[in-house]
Amino acid sequence: MTDRKQIRRYWEFANQKQDDLYKILNETFSELSDDIQAIIDRFMRIELTGNLSKRETETLHRKIKQWRDAGYSDSYQLKLYMRDLENRSRIKGHEALFLYLFAAFAGRYRGLINAQLPILQAISKNTFERESGRKGGVSDKDLQSLLQNLPDGTAYEDQMFGYAQYGAKRTADTVRNAKQREAPLEADSPEMQKILNTEKNRLLKPSQRSTGQTQDYHGYLDLVMTAVVGYSAMRAFQESGAKEYIFIATIDGRTTEACQHLHQKRFKVSEMKLGVNAPPITVDWRGQPIPHPCRSIIRAISDLKPNPKDDTIAFEENSNIFDAEKDIADKKVEHGIAFDSDGKILFRKKGDSNHIALTNDEKSMLKGSIFSHNHPGNGPLSPSDLFNLWAFDMKEVRAVTKHGVFSVKQPKQWKVTPSSKEAMKREYQSMIPKYYGPISRRMSAGALDPEQADYLLQRLIMRRMSRRYGFTINLIRWDE
Repeated sequence: MTDRKQIRRYWEFANQKQDDLYKILNETFSELSDDIQAIIDRFMRIELTGNLSKRETETLHRKIKQWRDAGYSDSYQLKLYMRDLENRSRIKGHEALFLYLFAAFAGRYRGLINAQLPILQAISKNTFERESGRKGGVSDKDLQSLLQNLPDGTAYEDQMFGYAQYGAKRTADTVRNAKQREAPLEADSPEMQKILNTEKNRLLKPSQRSTGQTQDYHGYLDLVMTAVVGYSAMRAFQESGAKEYIFIATIDGRTTEACQHLHQKRFKVSEMKLGVNAPPITVDWRGQPIPHPCRSIIRAISDLKPNPKDDTIAFEENSNIFDAEKDIADKKVEHGIAFDSDGKILFRKKGDSNHIALTNDEKSMLKGSIFSHNHPGNGPLSPSDLFNLWAFDMKEVRAVTKHGVFSVKQPKQWKVTPSSKEAMKREYQSMIPKYYGPISRRMSAGALDPEQADYLLQRLIMRRMSRRYGFTINLIRWDE
């Protein structure tokens, strides 16, 4: 199954449920618009800078009791506003306006929360059963715990009520400005609809559809949904006994750099961290927060079959080369093997921990050859490897590591001609500060151990150099 088909299958059920939620969202904002119109009508005849009349104050106090009985005090900020105004006999008109609007937004957002919760439960159950192959799911208690601590650091209900407060403030400011200008204002006016559309899109908005994919969305409610999917998949992997999983990103024009960095990477299930190496990715490789990204997925390794057309493939090329490479994979010093284009060994050479010294006769045999050597430190291809590919006009250079075999082939045309081995090394060294700080922060956060950090640093720099010089580095992983 191709990546695109896997991604479509992975999100299909969730996207169908999101379609239902989006319909509810549109209905909710239509009702909210009516609520706002009623509030505008009430306050257009009230002086906002002065105190409310005794009658209006008593009406507000009764409203506060109704809102509290309806559960609006779930919002801590709204609870504080209600408590403050409830105990006062002198209330400014603009204070009352904001409270009415805050209650209107909070009440409608509470309805959205109540509508989304069963949808999230259904999505969680579907994800768990699909990924584990067994009946069951995430408990309501665990789901609620996740919603209280989402990967982006927010708590679901608190964030929703925070958005309600912000929407109320923007609306109140617009009403006050209209009053000052003595201008008429309607809930369906362009300026009010702009506010409502912005707040609606903040919660959920259809994304531009990717080729061959079902409709998906972005916004806060979508981030909540993807967190539930990621968490449910994680629990499914744990309970099914999976040891490793692979991260697969949707590669299109909207793919974030963070997801591109993680694409096709393998991780241990025991080291899975929601938002870091399991979607939704909320922090990039620099440690910086990012908006809700592409539709990434995770799959247990046991679910996957090697695809010889992918960059990451099974060993099904020349068996002579692979057999020889397996023999040197665990060596403590570097061993080099030169092959002709048919996989016949031209020569072998033993070096030290990070270098192989070739004779002039051996160097003369490298043109058009495939040169493979092990890296005892398990790092990817080095600047020296890349320079040698060009300098000796080799067909391919390969580095054997515990991760698999890194391979770079002679490009049809180099974008930049390497000037010297030393210059390429200096270029490599100059990029270390750019990447080391963010990687160091990920180490401090426990997302990477020192070996993983060093490996990631080398891969990022080499990928940057590959773009500059015009070659492609592939990783051919060992058989499962």
